[in-house]
Formats: sequence, structure tokens, C-alpha cells
Amino acid sequence: MEASAPESRLRYPHLPADLQGLPSTMASASVAGLLSRAFMHPLDTAKAVIQVQTTPAPHTLQTLLRGSRTLKTLRSLWQAEGLGGLYRGFGITAALAVPATCLYFSTYEALKARLLRVSPCPEEQQQQAAADNSFIRALLLDSVCGFAAEAVACLLYLPMDVCKERLQVYSAMQPELAKKQRPSFSDVALTGGLRGLYRGYGATLLSFGPFSAIFFTLNHQFGRVANSLLLPPEAVEASSLSSSSSAAPPSSPLVAASVAGAAAGCAAFLTAPLDKVKLRLKDWRGASQALVRGPCFTRRLSP
Repeated sequence: MEASAPESRLRYPHLPADLQGLPSTMASASVAGLLSRAFMHPLDTAKAVIQVQTTPAPHTLQTLLRGSRTLKTLRSLWQAEGLGGLYRGFGITAALAVPATCLYFSTYEALKARLLRVSPCPEEQQQQAAADNSFIRALLLDSVCGFAAEAVACLLYLPMDVCKERLQVYSAMQPELAKKQRPSFSDVALTGGLRGLYRGYGATLLSFGPFSAIFFTLNHQFGRVANSLLLPPEAVEASSLSSSSSAAPPSSPLVAASVAGAAAGCAAFLTAPLDKVKLRLKDWRGASQALVRGPCFTRRLSP
């Protein structure tokens, strides 16, 4: 009876003790992910349109004073199609973002917990090893689990991304055709069949895999730095000796958001070239050419 007492106090008895926070993580991440995608979708549409344009915009003082290329693209989309043009493809995102996010974080947390449990060392030796090699251990653990989580989640992210980006760049690549006929979800989803939806899996993983690996690694390390600056020395020392190889949570939601934002910004900056390669390799190659024909990558969005 006494041995089972700790288990009876678990909030989710069907989950191991080291995965008790997974449901709340999945719920909060899903809501936050959907809201952030809703707010940022116009910028995502502008980014996709800019990335498929191969003719570089002139970077002169006059163009800088008039506004950025992103603002010009947003203005052109608004003038041409209104709010619907800025949110083209968002319906697909809203339908698949939540299950994809749940799959992403559940894979990351489950794999990380599994790897932490696999160790031949006694608990005291684990703690000493964590104290001696905490940075290297955390670096490898976060990188491997982040990349693996992205590889699994891409089973849902990739069809969502393919359909969304085909809709986003359609009018930019075929402006004359777009005025007469707008592609529907069935047009973009059925083009090339199931293989068409998963065409470019390697290109997507080439972009998002390193992003996830870098994000989780930096989020962990930035969190440790924030803890060392904001928490008492005793709490920092206890965190460094923890066998979970995870930094203690930041002292406030604002600090946690700042840490995650800084990690995401750095990861996005470092993987931006891979994201551009991913878009060009994935969306308008092979089967997708049956939907949009013509001089791809040469037509620019009309001002």
C-alpha cells in the first residue's frame, strides 16, 4: 500500500511520473501554436511569395525609405485580394495544426524521458555524470530528440505545409490565371495524389529538423542562463545536479516566453536558407506542376 501511494497521487495514473506534464504541455502548445499561426499567417504568406521570386528586389536607399519588401508584398496582396489573400491557406493550417503540434511535443517528451531512463549507472553516478557533462549531455539529448520529433510530426506537418504554400503562392506565380479561377483545397490536395502531398519530405526535414534541434538546445541553455541570473544559488546548484538533464523552469511566464522567443529567433535565423531551399524543392516540383504551369519562379506579384 505504501509503495503505491506516490502513484495514487499522480494526476494522470496511466502516464509515467516523468511524463505527468505532457498533457498540459500539449494543450498549451496547441492553443499557443494555433493563435500564433492565426496572427502571423499574413506574414507567412508574404514570406512564401517572396521566397518563390527569383528576381531580387533592388536594395537602394529609395526602396529602403519607401518600405521593406515584406510590406510591399503585404500591400500588394491586400490590394489584389483583400483579407482573403493574406489568409489564403489558413483553413488547412487550422485543421491540422493542433494534432500536428500534439504529435510533435508528445514525441519529443516521450523520447527524451525514454533516453533519460536508459542508463546503466546507479543514480548517484548519474547525478555526478550530469554535473560533469551537463552541457554536452543536454546538447546531444535536445538535438536528437528535437530532430526526431520533427521527423515524426512531419507526417502531419508536411501535407499541411504543402497545401498551404501552394495556395499562398498561386496568385503570385500565375496572376492572370488566378484572376479567373482560384484553386480549391481539393485542387491542391489531390494534385499528384498521396505521393504529391509527401513529395519533398526530405527537403522539409532538412529545414525543420535542424530548426527543432537548435530550438530545443538553445531553449534549454538560455533557460539555464536565465536561472543562474534570477534564481538563488541553491536552486541553480540543485538544477545542475538533477538527473533529468533539464533546466528548472524560469522564474516567471514572462521570462519563459522571452527565453523561448530568443531561442526560436536564433533558430529561425540560422535555418532561414534551408527554409528557402525547402520551399523551392517541395511545392513546385514534379506533381505540383500539373496544378500550376508556366514560368514558375519568374513571375512576380504585380504591384
